[in-house]
Amino acid sequence: LHVNTRDRLRALTLKQTDDPARFGWPELGEGLALDLEAEWFPKLFDLRDDYLVLRGSAAYTAGLGPLGVGVRVGGQTTRGEAPYYDLAMVGERQVRGLSSDRFAGSSSLYGNLVAVKPVGRFRVVVPGHWGLLATAGTGRVFVGEEDSERWHWGAGGGVWWTPWDFATAVRLTLTRSDEGTRLYLRLGFDF
Repeated sequence: LHVNTRDRLRALTLKQTDDPARFGWPELGEGLALDLEAEWFPKLFDLRDDYLVLRGSAAYTAGLGPLGVGVRVGGQTTRGEAPYYDLAMVGERQVRGLSSDRFAGSSSLYGNLVAVKPVGRFRVVVPGHWGLLATAGTGRVFVGEEDSERWHWGAGGGVWWTPWDFATAVRLTLTRSDEGTRLYLRLGFDF
């Protein structure tokens, strides 16, 4: 199930010949995106047992004056004896600064916050806009009888550039986490 109520470029009406980069800052779009997924795997072939995987996430984006903010929360639970690759993971996709799929367990929770601030115009082959960004996130996995209360964190900042909107943005981010420091060069935003 995927529901997305975001409204991109709602205040901007362009003619086919207009160049959108000349008409102000790209809009973040305001609204909610909800994703829910359930998968059941029967005991077939090499599987030792039936298992169920439930995943969900919700993201909200809004413009707060000149600042755009995106918030995302999510989690996963796995019931039954699942192979490693279907366990609930927390890694760089959930918390920036961690290694990919760094922590695994029977359930997981995570949350992220991204703030973007347009700064100016900059031409890289084509005209576009650039700005600053800040990120913060936390997440953890739960493992059966484990009694750990440890939440893993990551926070950082960087710059972005886009010729059109945030879906086409190029971003360079330096993120520090409880596992180390990482530099990311990515396309688009996660919200």
